[in-house]
Amino acid sequence: MTTVSTILREAATLPWTQRALAIEGNGRACHPRDPRAVAFCTDGAIYRAAIAYPPSIRIQAKRALYSVIGRDLVDWNDEPGRTAEEVKAKLLEAANAQA
Repeated sequence: MTTVSTILREAATLPWTQRALAIEGNGRACHPRDPRAVAFCTDGAIYRAAIAYPPSIRIQAKRALYSVIGRDLVDWNDEPGRTAEEVKAKLLEAANAQA
């Protein structure tokens, strides 16, 4: 399994949100590396899962997901009607393509 695949799989396990990279338990937006963060948008989840790696690895993971969804991650994540299950499925699809 590649590092990018590992990051995408980890991102798929994190609680999901929209319209913020990450949120605290009270719903307030925060940075994905903030220890108070409890849920993450797709981009924020990749950031959090890749926190121990160089930024170039995070960029590779985002590109891998882009290759599966074919559009801007933020727009895709925040689309009305998007579900956590869809996000998880696409993250895992991207991870499998990298394995």
